[in-house]
Amino acid sequence: MKALAIAGANVRRLLRDRTGLFFVFVFPIVIIITIGAVFGGGFVARLGVVSPGDGPLESELVERLGRLEDVELVHHEDREGLIEAVERGTVEAGLLIPEGYDETLRTGGEAELSFLARPGSFAALSLQAKLDLAVSEQAAVVRAVRFAQSERDVPFDVVLEVARRNAAAIAAVEVRTRVAGEPEDEIGGEGRFDFGAAQQLILFMFVTGVSAAGQLILSRKLGVSRRMISTPTSVRTVLLGEALGRFGVVMVQGLFIVGASALLFGVNWGDPLGTGVIVVLFALVATGAAM
Repeated sequence: MKALAIAGANVRRLLRDRTGLFFVFVFPIVIIITIGAVFGGGFVARLGVVSPGDGPLESELVERLGRLEDVELVHHEDREGLIEAVERGTVEAGLLIPEGYDETLRTGGEAELSFLARPGSFAALSLQAKLDLAVSEQAAVVRAVRFAQSERDVPFDVVLEVARRNAAAIAAVEVRTRVAGEPEDEIGGEGRFDFGAAQQLILFMFVTGVSAAGQLILSRKLGVSRRMISTPTSVRTVLLGEALGRFGVVMVQGLFIVGASALLFGVNWGDPLGTGVIVVLFALVATGAAM
């Protein structure tokens, strides 16, 4: 009972600290919202493009990029302006089309496209995959034209039109994915807040546990520990109470993050029992760090 009383005092002290309440309850939710808004799904990524020419192949490529799902094209005049936009974050990534793009492809050369992005940008990685698809589609048509020209002496534009019609007539391949062991009607993509919620749960539980170690020093400075030892209470009981207090604080925060993110943002935490076990185990890890 004494250990539980000490633990209860620690939890009540947390709930009375307004600064502590902000970092335990409010700040994690703010970070989850921010990460979901910036890196989650359901937003339109901005792609900066420098297109110096107006040839039909270059225009077609830009048109393909404009049809990409969840992508907004932002045109720039030159390379320097595109680099500045990427560095400042006004666009998620940039694509630099070289001068003479059409002429290079028509004469059998290879046009080198430059992709610009900030290191570690998740949005840029997604954009790069979509760009690869758009470029490969056009490259397939150009390769077909070159093959036809190698077989017969036919003008490039005539073969290009035939290749485009044939490419459009090819049936698309439908790919369906299914997670083994789950009913099809329960399968769905991750929500835009799921990734951030899982990260912040672990991060803030550990940070709160480590920062709670300072309360042990404060208790010693204020003489609270000395007064507890002066009572008929063993050191083991005091340590157990302090450990339970740290565990209680971390568990309160962990359960709050799980519950609030599920209710406010629809985060799917999976099996409640499995989630509960993970939260308890990591609360023990954070408690060990706090002690």
